[in-house]
Parts: sequence; structure tokens; C-alpha cells
Amino acid sequence: MKKNTILAVCALVLFAACATVEPATGSPVVAVPPAASAPTADAPIAAPPPIETAPPAVVESAAAYMDRAIAFFREDRFDDAIRELDRALFIDSGLAEAYHLRGLAFFHNDELQPAIEDFTSAIRIRSDFAGAFNDRGFVYRQMGNLDLAIEDYNAAIRLRPDFVEALYNRGYAFFLRNDRDRTIADWEAVLRIDPQHVTARRNLDMVRQMQRR
Repeated sequence: MKKNTILAVCALVLFAACATVEPATGSPVVAVPPAASAPTADAPIAAPPPIETAPPAVVESAAAYMDRAIAFFREDRFDDAIRELDRALFIDSGLAEAYHLRGLAFFHNDELQPAIEDFTSAIRIRSDFAGAFNDRGFVYRQMGNLDLAIEDYNAAIRLRPDFVEALYNRGYAFFLRNDRDRTIADWEAVLRIDPQHVTARRNLDMVRQMQRR
């Protein structure tokens, strides 16, 4: 099962010159917020996915539904989390964080297109949502669309130049495109920010060895 945090988060194994380079592990690299919060990251944006048309039997605050969704998400109860997020969004369709978390839940359920749509909705509401750009890029990469993945990683890094996960993910996308110079540049940037990033260091060493052959 694809797990980990958005905020670390399907591993692909590549073989090149008998060396294995690891992708970003788990699922989109975003953190589940500790508690629900109000919405506070430029290509054409798709319309938001439909929200249930009937209100829940008992109407609570959007924040209450968000809190329950977060609890369900942490227990890997993704269908339950999606249900609570549907209800939160029925009450307040402007919650970027709710779209984002629902996108993560869809991702963990292997529903990639709904995940893309929800990350896109989060970005439409909050154009500075770097985590949503990174996570949408991660899903695009899983779907094999490296060009869109790199575009989203670029957007995330423009918003947060020290965004380690986006830098690592972009470097891995460049590796998949056999662009080793850019792979090395991104993973070197990761290590300047986080010298303890073991995966980046190991993979960087392997790619450098490939370059010398």
C-alpha cells in the first residue's frame, strides 16, 4: 500500500548500468495537518469535482468534518475520510485544504484522476499552495506524464525554493527522462538543504557513477 506522509508519501525501480536509483518513496510528500484550518499552491485549471448534492443528515461545522477526516486518514480509512471531506466541502466549497486532503485519500485508494482533480481544485482556490503542486506532480508522474509532473514541480519550487520533496521529485522525473545533469543538480540542491537526506545522497552517488561510465 502506498503510505507515508504532506506532506512523505509507489515505488518504481529502475535499472541503469546495473545500478538502482530509488524514486521518492510512498505517496505524495505532504503532511496531514494536525487539525483542520481555514483556507489560508498556472495553466488552465479544470473545474472542481462535483460535491454531493444532498446535505448530511446532521449538519456540523466544516471544521468538525475536517477533523474527523484527518483522524480517518491517519488510520488509513480513506473511504471514511473522503465521506467526511465531501460533507465539509458541501458546507464550505472554498476549503483548499479539504480538496487537498481528499486528493491524498483518492491517491491512496488508487483513484488517480479524482486525485488530480482535487489537487487542481486546491490550486484554483490557493494559487500559492506549493504542496498541492508537488502532490499533483507526483500523481502525474505515477500516470506517466513527466512533462506535467515537471511543470508542477517547477511551480512548487518557485513558491518554495527550499522545498526538499519537490526538488527530489523533480530530480527523479529528470532521471526518468535520462537527463542526468539536471538530476544531479536537483539532488545536490536537496543535500545542500538537508545533508541527512539518505535517499538523495545514495542515488546521487549512483547517478554520478553512471555519468563516469
